Amino acid sequence: MIDIVEFVDENEEVASGYSADETDSFSPSAHVASPEEDQLSLGDDLPAQQGAYAPIPPDHEDYSNDGQMDFSGLEGPLQSAALLKPSLDNSDKLQQRVSTQLEQKRREKSPELKYQTFQKSANFDTFRPRPRSHFSSDAMSVWPLRSIEESRLLQHFIQNLAPWFDVGDSRRHFTKIAPSMSASSPLLMNAILAVSALHLSRVSDLDTYEAVRYHGRCIGLMVPMLNDPDRVKDDNLLMTTVILHLYEDIDIGNDSMRHIMATSAFLPACGGLLSSQLRRAVFWLHLRNEIYAACSHQRTVRADLDNCTFEFVDTSLDVDLWLHRALWICAQTLQWAYGDDPTPAKWRELCQLIEEWSSKRPSSFDPLFFKPRDPSHDLWFPEVTFATDEHVVAAHFLYLAKLLLTAHDPNIPRIGPQMKSALAEMNETALSYVRMLCGIALCNSFVPARFTASLAIIMCGSWFTHRPEQEILIDFMQGTEQCSGWPRKQAQKSLIEDWGWSEDV
Repeated sequence: MIDIVEFVDENEEVASGYSADETDSFSPSAHVASPEEDQLSLGDDLPAQQGAYAPIPPDHEDYSNDGQMDFSGLEGPLQSAALLKPSLDNSDKLQQRVSTQLEQKRREKSPELKYQTFQKSANFDTFRPRPRSHFSSDAMSVWPLRSIEESRLLQHFIQNLAPWFDVGDSRRHFTKIAPSMSASSPLLMNAILAVSALHLSRVSDLDTYEAVRYHGRCIGLMVPMLNDPDRVKDDNLLMTTVILHLYEDIDIGNDSMRHIMATSAFLPACGGLLSSQLRRAVFWLHLRNEIYAACSHQRTVRADLDNCTFEFVDTSLDVDLWLHRALWICAQTLQWAYGDDPTPAKWRELCQLIEEWSSKRPSSFDPLFFKPRDPSHDLWFPEVTFATDEHVVAAHFLYLAKLLLTAHDPNIPRIGPQMKSALAEMNETALSYVRMLCGIALCNSFVPARFTASLAIIMCGSWFTHRPEQEILIDFMQGTEQCSGWPRKQAQKSLIEDWGWSEDV
């Protein structure tokens, strides 16, 4: 008959039943621990000078002495296997398994030793700077950055400014891709650091010196590239010109045309399907900037909209697609309003495009909340909230298009008894769109929405005649400057002069 051997935990009750002879082979004297091993057995009583989380050197792990091993900490099949003499072929593997479980037993008894196990197994060199050649085969990486301040500037760009560029771009090229590209492009990195430093200097107490320094470096790298025809296909240079446009707009506050024109040189005639995803994203961003500039300077946009063959399907639920459609309609409206032949037929066609967009848009573009304006309760603008920044921007550019079509309505009589009433109706309709733009901007967190609303105030501000509402509009523009760094003091001054205020604000 085969005896059944049962293994149990060696508690005090079991140990008391052993004879002296039976315990000699496993007495403490049978295994002399090394200093390192002795520390392992201390658990919570580790010497203070060693540190609570001191890593244990791998080459000091030794649990054997003269071929003797302590198997008392093992359980189950490993214990029974360890008590048998292993074959020569499997002895090394078995000893490794036994040692591993002994180590686990010891560490389960000490939180500090558990943490040491993590420290020993974790590779804390993972995020150390690699040799620069690992980043790029043809350019020296500018990562790691020279200071923690530069890393914070880069983070500020990613978290606060890049979303301004990326609205309508589901791939988020400026948030996700531009920072990686800048690792091997000093040109792009200096542009990012420059605009980030400038923005912080406008909304915080950071000195403008850093912004000027990074901008100077960027321009110094950029100028020679502009003379190289092959650089037209350089995506780093393309993104740099877009970023520098924001820099100049924050710095000068007058819709500088320099970098808008520079960006045009790197783009295809339209945001067509044959261009890369990055260039399509930059095209729509460029078109947004063009719309701002065209409204400010009362001119047409500089883009080939007639050949803008993006695939638009009015049954699609693609938010970016519907946003691009709204941008395209607004740009077409500017082409009509400030073009050479603003025909009534084209006006009706544009009105129809807006109506179709509004009636067929996905339900996700519906406002989350709407409350009409109520001046009697000091609610000067309607309250309107949307789900995403894309919904905000689409609504804004559609209302901007409506504002332009209203202000340039070819059906308004130029003379005659009906002219005055028609102009009064046009005036009130246009102002309702300005108020809607302001209300959307105030109720949603997307900062550039304030730019569009401020643009509408500048375009139609002289039509506001009620002093309390005029003051609200000035407050809105001042708040925009404070939260965005976008200076518009000259525009505010012009409005105050138009309104005939006797005192300064």
